[in-house]
Amino acid sequence: MVPADAGELTGMFDLGLSLSGPSVVRYPKAPCSAVLPDNQARVELGKASVLRRGQTVALLAWGALVASALEAGEVLDATVVSMRFVQPLDLGLLKELLGEHRVLVTLEENLVRGGGGEAILAALNPIPLDKILVLKGLRPEFPPVGEREALLAEWGLDALGIQRTVEEIFSRMEAAL
Repeated sequence: MVPADAGELTGMFDLGLSLSGPSVVRYPKAPCSAVLPDNQARVELGKASVLRRGQTVALLAWGALVASALEAGEVLDATVVSMRFVQPLDLGLLKELLGEHRVLVTLEENLVRGGGGEAILAALNPIPLDKILVLKGLRPEFPPVGEREALLAEWGLDALGIQRTVEEIFSRMEAAL
C-alpha cells in the first residue's frame, strides 16, 4: 500500500490491522499532508481511488506523486487515480480506464522495473494497438544527492514534468498521423 496523504495513510493502517495476514505500507519520509477530500480516505483492499475524471489521458499515480498528478491533471483535463496498491491491482478499474482513455501514464517514486507500472503492463497485456501506456519512475542508477523536489523535477515526476510528458506523447501521436 502506498498512501497519497495522511488520510490514506490512516486508512491503510486500519486496513492492515484488519487483515489476518501481513501487509506493507510504504510511506514517504516527508510530512504526509492532506491532499485528498476526506471522503476518499476509506481504503478497501485492492481498490484504487479515482480523484478526477478527464478526457483522453489517465494519470495513474502512487503515493506522494498523486498531488503532482492532480496538479498536472487540472491543466491536461486528465483522469487522475490514486492507485494505492501495487498488489493487488484494481484490475476492474484499469480495464475501465483502458476502455475510456487513449493514453495511460503510470507515475511512481521508485524504479519502474519491478514496480507498479510494470505490474499494470503485465496485467493489461496485450494492450490494444490503439492505446498507449507510458511508465514513469526513477531510472535504474544511483540518484544524485539533492533536494527531493529538485530530483523529482529532474526526472520529470513533478507536475510540470508530467504535463510535458503527456504533451510530448500527443505531439508524437499527431506527427504520426
